Amino acid sequence: MALLLLIPVQNSEPGQPDGLTTRRGWLVGQYLTVALRVMARHRLYTALNVLGLGIGLAAAILILVFVRHETSFDAFFPAADRLYQIDTEVHDLGQAARRIAQTGRAIGPAFAQDHPEVEAVTRASGGRVVMRQGDQRFKDVVTVVDGNFLAVFPRAVLAGDAMAALADPAAAVLTQAGARRYFGDGPALGRTLVVRDHSLTVRAVVADLPETTHFAPSLMLVPSNSIILSKPNPEEDWFALDWRTYIRLAQGADAAAVARELTSWYRHAAPDAQTPQGPLRLAEMYVPHLRPLRAIHTDPIEDDAQPGTDAGSLSLLSLVAVLILGVAVINFTNLATARASLRAREVGVRKTVGASRGRLMLQFMGEALLLTSLGMILAIALAEVTLPLYSRLTATPLRLDYGDPALLGLLAGMGLLTGVASGAYPALVLSGVTPVSALRGASAASGTGRLRTLLVVFQFAVSIGLLATAAVVHSQYLYAQHKPVGFQRDNMVMVDIDDTLGGPGKWPPFMDRLSQEPAIADVAASTIYLGNPDEGEDELVRRPGAATPITMRGEGVSFGYIQTMGLRLIAGRTFDPDRPADKVHRPDWMLAGEPSPQGVTSLELPAAVVLNRSGARRLGFASPEAAIGQVVLKTVGSAGSALTIRGTVIGVVEDFHFRSIHRPVSPAIFHVGDGFSVMMVRLQAGETAAGLAAIDRAWATLVPDQPIRRWFLSDRYQHLYDQERRTGGIFALFSGLAIVIACLGLYGLAAFTAERRTKEIGIRKVMGATLPQILRLLLWQSCKPVGLACLIAWPVSWWALRRWLDGYAYRVALDPLWFVGAAAISLALAWATVAAQLARIARERPVRALRYE
Repeated sequence: MALLLLIPVQNSEPGQPDGLTTRRGWLVGQYLTVALRVMARHRLYTALNVLGLGIGLAAAILILVFVRHETSFDAFFPAADRLYQIDTEVHDLGQAARRIAQTGRAIGPAFAQDHPEVEAVTRASGGRVVMRQGDQRFKDVVTVVDGNFLAVFPRAVLAGDAMAALADPAAAVLTQAGARRYFGDGPALGRTLVVRDHSLTVRAVVADLPETTHFAPSLMLVPSNSIILSKPNPEEDWFALDWRTYIRLAQGADAAAVARELTSWYRHAAPDAQTPQGPLRLAEMYVPHLRPLRAIHTDPIEDDAQPGTDAGSLSLLSLVAVLILGVAVINFTNLATARASLRAREVGVRKTVGASRGRLMLQFMGEALLLTSLGMILAIALAEVTLPLYSRLTATPLRLDYGDPALLGLLAGMGLLTGVASGAYPALVLSGVTPVSALRGASAASGTGRLRTLLVVFQFAVSIGLLATAAVVHSQYLYAQHKPVGFQRDNMVMVDIDDTLGGPGKWPPFMDRLSQEPAIADVAASTIYLGNPDEGEDELVRRPGAATPITMRGEGVSFGYIQTMGLRLIAGRTFDPDRPADKVHRPDWMLAGEPSPQGVTSLELPAAVVLNRSGARRLGFASPEAAIGQVVLKTVGSAGSALTIRGTVIGVVEDFHFRSIHRPVSPAIFHVGDGFSVMMVRLQAGETAAGLAAIDRAWATLVPDQPIRRWFLSDRYQHLYDQERRTGGIFALFSGLAIVIACLGLYGLAAFTAERRTKEIGIRKVMGATLPQILRLLLWQSCKPVGLACLIAWPVSWWALRRWLDGYAYRVALDPLWFVGAAAISLALAWATVAAQLARIARERPVRALRYE
């Protein structure tokens, strides 16, 4: 409406206010009055337009808020646009490449030393440890950082000197949440926490990070030379992927050139790994890449602390918002052009008394903007009401921040663009009527019927495509949830023993105690947390005489592991506690973590090993049975280890999924070891409460001074598919909204069409047509746009979903019934929408119908 103020008027009419400004104001008032009268006269169509625009804008607002939240991560850090994380592309021998968010400790400083474009480098690592404060015990994540970490990623210092604290091996920096957890509301500065029998003094307290960061929540920071680290990674370690490495580039540095230089530099700078079988060129297996700090959340890779929604999904959601708004705009256009003939006489009279086409266009654009403004008010109200439910659906804390100028600008721009797009074509059509044809009763919308049909086709194509997408995404989620994983995950409780009972000789009493409980069926231990994002330890395995090893997932397990997990044995036998030779017997100095005795450069230990089916195939065995009794050489630990297990294959188990079905099952090798990270406890069916109580009692008896950390394995696997669950729910929601908007427009068009065809229907009834025949005729016409929409939606959505499913190693097949079902639902809703209107007209008496007009 503000555009009307720009209308140049030179002369005042008699009886009207004088002055250009007053005249413009008078015109605005006149046009506003006309618009309100039109809206009041045609209340149904006004309501349909406002409701359609309101729902479309509300959907776009919800998507906008979610996309804005996901793309705002880490923006608050100074120089965020110059900060990058070095991640590692791992080319496992014989496997598909995968990216990991961690590197070896040496790479960052070594690269910065050779490249002046790197202004700063800092690293972080961490793990869960047990700490004690007075009589209280906690088991929390402690983050190990370089001394300059808070200079690169600064936080507000609430107490003490954080930089000095990170230079003191006996000091700790607490976050605000950590200080509150360990010391309540009292002061934390100067107090101590005992970690691994070492006392750490709190030298600083810093503010918590906002929720929009890729860093995992942490309560404590300690320096990389802290006294609590029993065996810190050596600075020259290139291949133990345990550190998150960040660099800050100098002003004006070319990030793309630095990224290319990092990859080429690494090939020459990284040393070979020394294995018992000889040197191995691991620089070709571990390829570093730069990932912008701002892109970490939207480019999730393996081992990310806070993986987010990938950029492709966000782009797709943004496209969905545009499509839904497009459906709402099409509604407005269709209804406006369909009813254009009702306003043709008004246009003719205005043109006769001197109104220009430009002024009429501005009038109709003003009406469109007024309706859009009402729709925006409704949209904001709908968004506020549904935002809590939407936040739960997306598992993201979302809110409309009206104090954010950028958000307000986006909302205003969205409303203005929608209003202009809605009103442009109707204004062009209505203002183009000539006075003579209008006063004779000619339609202003002649020639727009075909366009209306095409626009309705587009609406239903969007609806059918979104419905099919929601069906496929949800089916993939259900498939992932119910696909057999190769082991029994029900009633399985995982108990974290890494920092308490994981060492040699510590875990057997706990296992023995649990084995005696009647509510517990089986107990075993392992070095790997099933359901974790990472694949576990990479170990190099080869057959004697083979030129090149392959990388396999290595897992140390206890006796009874295969039975407890319910793995299916397809050849050979399992580990037998009555056969001591099945176990790896490491020397005492190795169990104690001491350096190897002088003169010992390599060590080969005999043991039994079990392979999975993929492992046997990758090692070149013709069949699982052919692998039994064969010898394989397994390099244990990090890439530079000199320990080899000479394993005799005693069994082969069927493949099972270590984690999600996004990746194929990796080849794996198992041996019986000593030190473990987690214990698997299978509860008797129906004895969940008693089994959990038994676990807690055993822990309290054996480890009274440390809290227990346990979880259900099925819950861990459930979290692996949170992204699919969210995506399916979002598409289901917005496909439903798109159909609602399309049906609103179809209802308005059906009402108008039925009204305009009253005389035709009367004549048909006089000629003997029955009510069912008339309804079939009219309903059949609504099938045509749905059929044309299918021809557009089916191939496009099929192609897009095929590409999306390619991201899964195991996926559902694209069933044509999903696409047919989406079309059937759309057609059924279309019929239900128009049937009532058409039936009302069809039931009218022929005499009354023929008197119409």
